[in-house]
Amino acid sequence: MKTITIILSTFLIFCGQIKAQNKISGKILTAPQNLTAPQKPAEFATVALLNAKDSSMVKANLTDLNGKYEFEGIKTGKYLIAGSMVGYKRTFSPLFEVNGESVQVPDIQLVATSKELSEVTVTAQKPFLEQRTDK
Repeated sequence: MKTITIILSTFLIFCGQIKAQNKISGKILTAPQNLTAPQKPAEFATVALLNAKDSSMVKANLTDLNGKYEFEGIKTGKYLIAGSMVGYKRTFSPLFEVNGESVQVPDIQLVATSKELSEVTVTAQKPFLEQRTDK
């Protein structure tokens, strides 16, 4: 009887852990510079899984060469994805809920940031005394 109880409890714990293994996946793209250019995958962009309640980071990852990312072993709850890359604005996904099934997040599109620098003036002064080696 004791052996059956141990086997049954081990089986139930194992099944509970399998169910808790939720998977979140998606893709991050870069917005084209003009309307005729195609979207390109954001290679090695930073992807953060954020808790929807307080925006605290749960996990972070990088995209692959195709702009795809994946998070595994996520607990049940409401989340959102933040995608960022150098030269692009940080972009957020809509809220989604994880409840025991794999979730496919809609594609996130990063938009390039452009900053116009103000005028730069370079000034120099020649020293009054100058030392030179003899020639």
